[in-house]
Amino acid sequence: MSKNSFLQSEYLSKNKVALFLIAAMLIGFLGARAIGSIAIFLFTVNALRDVPPRQWFREKWWLLGLIWIGMYAISWFWTDSQEGWNDHIQVKIPFLLLPLAFGFLPRWGEKELRRFTILLLGIMASGVCFSLSFLLRDTAALIESYKYSKILRTPVYGDHITFSTAIAVCVAWCFYILPVWHSRLGKGVVLFTAVFFILYLHILAAKTGLVALYLFFALYLFRFLLTSWKRGLLAIVLSIAGFVAIYRAVPTFRERINYTRYTYERFFDGHREGHYSDMGRIISYELSWKLIKEHPLLGVGAGDMMDEMSRKYEQYYPAINDDEKLIPHNQFLTIALAAGIPAMLAFIIWIMVPLGSVKRNREGFFFVALWLMLLVQLFTDPSLEVQFGVFVYLFFLLLQRKLLLQPADQ
Repeated sequence: MSKNSFLQSEYLSKNKVALFLIAAMLIGFLGARAIGSIAIFLFTVNALRDVPPRQWFREKWWLLGLIWIGMYAISWFWTDSQEGWNDHIQVKIPFLLLPLAFGFLPRWGEKELRRFTILLLGIMASGVCFSLSFLLRDTAALIESYKYSKILRTPVYGDHITFSTAIAVCVAWCFYILPVWHSRLGKGVVLFTAVFFILYLHILAAKTGLVALYLFFALYLFRFLLTSWKRGLLAIVLSIAGFVAIYRAVPTFRERINYTRYTYERFFDGHREGHYSDMGRIISYELSWKLIKEHPLLGVGAGDMMDEMSRKYEQYYPAINDDEKLIPHNQFLTIALAAGIPAMLAFIIWIMVPLGSVKRNREGFFFVALWLMLLVQLFTDPSLEVQFGVFVYLFFLLLQRKLLLQPADQ
């Protein structure tokens, strides 16, 4: 068998290899950085095999992304900390790979979607079970810790923001994929998994994941109202009843709400302290905007963000400890701080362009819903400055975009 015929064999088809590497990416996401990085590289190599480089330039959205990445990268010339610059640029490498990979991956059929769903839900459910195991070890102590903004341990090296966002997106995927399952057993397993993830998100009570989840349900209920207002109203009533029941039954969720309320009461009373998460975010927005106004065109350099922010903390909030000082917990402000307002505008254009392909159909609705869910994380966290935040944003957005542009074969 020749090399080409071997690579084109049924067992090494692009989609089968892609599913295997997606499983590796998801496993790497839960807690193995090296596996995730290698899987992303191999996933791209697999998708681009037999694709001449000149065809890469047909992917206009990929090319557009190179603009803001390039503007970010050239801040090297006015960055003092080369190590810091390297850290922020290295995590952007998937922006050079994954858009191309998904763009040239063959169209998926229902079989591939079912296999992917089994992998996705199975791997993510294992991560949820890992997290819940810490709740079972000492439930009373964990519930008490929620009064002081401590949170249940999660996979992804404890990054509860990114993990909760991924779980919320998985819930949306369960609703998207239901029509693909023709058996009652398959639909039942998917719905059970969705309910399990919803309950977990309320036990974890990470605000970003919950906001993304509630946003999806608000959009879904609105769509439901447009098709059947009676059923829509019933669904709204049931959703409210479910929220009240969860609030009463899940103490970690209840304590998280109480702590958030207390934080904002302190903030509006004039207190400015870094150990309150939301208050720390607001302070980071304030200080970063001061720096952006001082460096509007080129920013301070990707590697110098933390040093410049620390200088502003010392000037305006000297009582805040070093370990409580943050770069802006907002991706848009982070890009403007690193590379200037023009780079931020290029980034905004890049994230908006996919919406131009949306049609008024089911695929269009789910793409917009997912786009908005992932946008939540960009507003509350510099998620594209860390490896796993980049993965969650790109992987799920590109997957849903592919299904928008190339609906699955029936």
